[in-house]
Amino acid sequence: MNPEELFKAIHDLMQAGSMEELEKVLNNHPELLGEEVDDLLLRLASTAREDGDTNAGNLFSQIRELLQTARASRESSRDESGLSAILEELSRPARLVDMPKRIDLCQRALELVSRERNAELWAALQNDLANSLAQSPQGDRAENIELAIEHYHQALKIRTQKDFPQDWATTQNNLALAYNNRIRGNRAENIELAIEHYYLALKIRTQKDFPEDWAMTQNNLANAYKNRIRGDRAENIELAIKHYSLALKIRTQKDFPTDWAATQNNLALAYNNRIRGDRAENIEQAIERYSLALKIYTPKGFPNRCRGTSYRLGNLFLEVQRYSPAADAYIMGMEAVEELYRASIFQASREAELAETRDLYRRAGYVLG
Repeated sequence: MNPEELFKAIHDLMQAGSMEELEKVLNNHPELLGEEVDDLLLRLASTAREDGDTNAGNLFSQIRELLQTARASRESSRDESGLSAILEELSRPARLVDMPKRIDLCQRALELVSRERNAELWAALQNDLANSLAQSPQGDRAENIELAIEHYHQALKIRTQKDFPQDWATTQNNLALAYNNRIRGNRAENIELAIEHYYLALKIRTQKDFPEDWAMTQNNLANAYKNRIRGDRAENIELAIKHYSLALKIRTQKDFPTDWAATQNNLALAYNNRIRGDRAENIEQAIERYSLALKIYTPKGFPNRCRGTSYRLGNLFLEVQRYSPAADAYIMGMEAVEELYRASIFQASREAELAETRDLYRRAGYVLG
């Protein structure tokens, strides 16, 4: 824009008697909001003052400030519009395959959100980014978990127990899960950190106030004790059984059938590995829990889970020489394998399914033969 065009546009700007008229001038002369005009006004103000014309210098400076404010306002509106669209997309249900896209959306949103001006949203985005990284099927798994841990810690700078107790507890639970799944670092130490953060989450996630969250964290804590390396192995398994049993107070077959089955399956594994108590009784407890889980884990409904649970159940029946129920369990497992095989699109996937279940067929053949 040359000086003559600039002065004409400025004249129109100065004649504006309302915000509507000002917006109209800016829409007609969008170049007024560019850096070129900003630099030109700065030079004109400086030259006018050097020539002793203070009034003109002040006028150019005032116009420059007005245009800077208008530019900032438009950029802010544009950012707010873009942020709203991102947040709307993030609010939609997501699958594992959507995690890479959610990572990008969270990162873009964080570029538009100031921690100082909107701390709560900033922390929520940090937590959501961490969740997406922890679940993403793409990229380096170990690095993704490290980044997730970093972003959970960022969220906890705002999500304190005092100011945002429920969000604090959610992030503590998520952080514990990340430590439990961590690949880098010392495995024993990672599990200890997971246990620590689960207990922190349970300060807020009580059975009375947040029963579903309480049960989920109890189940997760039990998993951590089941995998614990430090401490007495027998005691760790006892603690795992205790916390799985607590989770089942809320995770009932009627209200939460899938979660109920998952916890029953975990509890069966704990009883099977139990060191204390009578071995025969522990096996009976494991058999009972696996059988309960299979009420939900049917070959058609949950073929992958059914395959694993029925295989482990069959092995227990085989151990105590109960061949007929062992055969029934293995047959159910084979039905699940058939479902998985039919669902496999690629030949390589089908071959992998057969390789993974070869022992199931071998054991079934033994009890059926």
